[in-house]
Amino acid sequence: MTMTEIARRAGVSQATVSRVLSGRGGVKKEKADAIIKCAEEMNFKFKERKPRPTSGLKNIGLYYSGDRFERSSAPLLYKYNFIAKSLPKDFNTILLPAPLSPEELKKEVTRRGISGLLITGHNNSPELRKVLSNVPHVWMNSHDNMMANSILCGNDDAGRIAARYLIDNGCSRLAAIRVPSRNPGYAARIDGFLQEASQFHHEALVFPCGDENQHFENLDVNELEEVIDKTFASLEDIISRCDGFFCPDDLVTAVLYRILHKHNISLFGGVRVISCNNDAKCLAGLFPRPATIDFAPVLTAELAIKDLMQQLQGKTKDSRINITVRPQLITECK
Repeated sequence: MTMTEIARRAGVSQATVSRVLSGRGGVKKEKADAIIKCAEEMNFKFKERKPRPTSGLKNIGLYYSGDRFERSSAPLLYKYNFIAKSLPKDFNTILLPAPLSPEELKKEVTRRGISGLLITGHNNSPELRKVLSNVPHVWMNSHDNMMANSILCGNDDAGRIAARYLIDNGCSRLAAIRVPSRNPGYAARIDGFLQEASQFHHEALVFPCGDENQHFENLDVNELEEVIDKTFASLEDIISRCDGFFCPDDLVTAVLYRILHKHNISLFGGVRVISCNNDAKCLAGLFPRPATIDFAPVLTAELAIKDLMQQLQGKTKDSRINITVRPQLITECK
């Protein structure tokens, strides 16, 4: 059975059939579903095209495993920019489209002749793990794992830095804002925060916001604000007595400022906030500017490149994450 027959039955052109069956995309879902259904009914076996010969450059794919790339932080772009400028001269960078399912990723790797992947995002499904088992790759952030969460070393340290910062600035009633996240590193940051506060015999509370399955990365800003505001409204008496707040992400911090203002908690009366990621686009409009913790995204990208190059040279990859983030406190602007 030929693609011509599939095209005839599906009522589309042969070129459209080719695009769908080769995974190139660009076809409306309804039309693509009809083509796939016809192909399955005809038991059509499509042979994946071999990658075209290149000029000798090896392709490295930048793959985002999440669902909403547009919500990515500025540090992610710093990583991508560094990689594009810093790969060895015989390597070429390919930014893969997002979102991209594991099956689509597999086709892109074959079609584009990709030698290795540098991965961001936190989704690591069994289907994705199966695809990655056959491709040299390095994760550049914490992510899900089958048996346990794979968390970059340094997230716990960030929480400890946050607690020490608040304590050193006279705060005695500390609070951490916990919004469910796909990033397992966030939980590690809060754990470190609580441990450090306890070591210095300071009270530290955690205020959970939202449903555990309602990850903040998938919420728009208004939805995120609503989730946090519900917690503040229900615990207002307790929260109003806190004088130091820790958020594990700058986007959450930007929303927190609106909530604090709404509940008449003044940031000019000794209340301090510290955040994570040093994401300028989230912090730019906040006053007084909160302290934040930088995770050295450029260094992370540099280590990821070295790790991937070792794999491509045939060296065995350790099952543990080889990237270690180095958190650094950035104090607020006056």
